[in-house]
Amino acid sequence: MMVGGVEVHEMHGGRVVRLADIQALPIWGDFEPWIQGQTCLRHAGEPWVYLNDWRRFLRQQGLEDWPRADPAELERFDPETKVCVMNCGPAAGDPRSAAERKLLCDDCEPANPKGAGVV
Repeated sequence: MMVGGVEVHEMHGGRVVRLADIQALPIWGDFEPWIQGQTCLRHAGEPWVYLNDWRRFLRQQGLEDWPRADPAELERFDPETKVCVMNCGPAAGDPRSAAERKLLCDDCEPANPKGAGVV
């Protein structure tokens, strides 16, 4: 799968893109200061960018649309059924509610039902 002109890889249970691939793009000059201070994965001495961060940058630049949930599905969704593990909080320019972000996030994990795991 390609996103924003770079190939997406599965690594250590997450989806990432090679920083070197982004450096080859014309938007590198905008991305370089933006990515400073973000958490990146290092594998075999090479830096990788989490797909969530890459997409957030693309969306903030107007290069990718923010995904939107079906209104009926969003109405039925209980945000308590998912737990955020990749900081899917609001980003600049994101028009979605916290519930809509959580519903659409592929990185959020199912929440334990009340009493699950209790002996």
